[in-house]
Amino acid sequence: MSSPERCGACVRGRLVCDGTTPVCVKCVKRGTVCPGYSERLRVRWIETGRVSIRKQAIRLGEAKTPVARPLGISPEITEAITALDYYNTHIAPDLVAVDTPRNPFEISPADFPQLPRYVLHLLSSTALTHRLVRRGWRLGQPANGHHVALYRHRGEALSLLSREITSISRQNRLAILSGVLAFTLAELQHGSSRNCLKHLDAARKTLCMLGGIREIFGLDRRLDAQLAYFMIIDIMRVSTSPPINSGVANQHEYVTLIDDNLTLATCFACPAELLRKVISINALRLEARPLEWQETHTETAIGLLQHILDFDPIAWAEDAIQSGKRTPEDRCIWLKIGQVYHDAVTLYCIGSLAHVFQCANTYRLYVSSCRKTVRHSLHYHIVDLFSPRYNQLVKLSLWPLIVAGIEVTADYPDFQTSIRQYLEQVACKIGTASPYEAINYLERFWQHETQYNLFCRWETFESAMVFVL
Repeated sequence: MSSPERCGACVRGRLVCDGTTPVCVKCVKRGTVCPGYSERLRVRWIETGRVSIRKQAIRLGEAKTPVARPLGISPEITEAITALDYYNTHIAPDLVAVDTPRNPFEISPADFPQLPRYVLHLLSSTALTHRLVRRGWRLGQPANGHHVALYRHRGEALSLLSREITSISRQNRLAILSGVLAFTLAELQHGSSRNCLKHLDAARKTLCMLGGIREIFGLDRRLDAQLAYFMIIDIMRVSTSPPINSGVANQHEYVTLIDDNLTLATCFACPAELLRKVISINALRLEARPLEWQETHTETAIGLLQHILDFDPIAWAEDAIQSGKRTPEDRCIWLKIGQVYHDAVTLYCIGSLAHVFQCANTYRLYVSSCRKTVRHSLHYHIVDLFSPRYNQLVKLSLWPLIVAGIEVTADYPDFQTSIRQYLEQVACKIGTASPYEAINYLERFWQHETQYNLFCRWETFESAMVFVL
């Protein structure tokens, strides 16, 4: 009787293999990504420039001899294993603000056999998008074989998730919520704010069925990290959208959940105190529309602006160090994060409520002077942030770049050019197409910038957009 087939890892380790398909269970328990039932190692994606010795240059997709797939394992699983490794190596680290040994977005190889099929397809789609965007691909460009595979995986993932939604169990709804939130981030990576907001709305409805975000938050570390993105996207979408009231009133329930640990679990590292102020700005924008203005709105706006100006980036950086998130040697990094977001939130407050401040005769000159000063400050800090010294902070700069792009005037064409280049750097560094969507909007805005006075620059969005990731 022939001996049972062994997977490649067990063969090399001279271990008894259980021969379980599609992956060896013993490998899973050891934390090894099972390479399948062959002595051949699985293919691993290697970035350009990472290979130190190469006898013959072979371009992607042009290998002279096809790589044999491990026996006993389907092409779908093989591709998903490769995508999982790529995701953990190149994508998950950029989903958090600071490096951590317990990144909540990493997926352990031991969990691979339990992942739903729609997650496997989503991993493959996400990995392909990341590779393409880092090579300069934009949504709408001519498709090739890799694009076809990308859309195929995305379609399969959506189809499979739709079938799962028919279940009514609470546990299944939690899994569905996690899947919908994963799609929300994937659409941002793909540069599609419209689809992202559709998934955001689906996630909101699922949360309602589960009793609300307060009932769910804290149940699972990985789900909490996804919910952090959900709250941030829901808050920040208002800043880059036409006047909307959908869901704005519900943002106040996030206030008690938002802290610095939450924001630093994402790549939107806005200090929690300032993010809570953004919620207040959004609410005031809704209440104080030009035709609904009241004197109390001006008083509220002045008080809100003063609270934002009172924020101390130095003290925030010191608190971050004291709480053990970072070493004292990185004080300048934390300070730069605080300064950039402080300036950006200040300008969002002044710019989006410009019509309210205009009605405050006593404070009009003060607010105008403050806006000009903070513009110059944000200009300086963004240029400094894109210096080699702060290279690791580039992934945190997307929304501040949008603010700078809206606030910069036609008198500074060189800075407009720099903002465009910085956004391209962000896209190539973190493999997300949202910066290209930002470039398209800003180029249209700058083309007609002279038509907008200081009171309507933040009212120029024709459709809802999201610039978080």
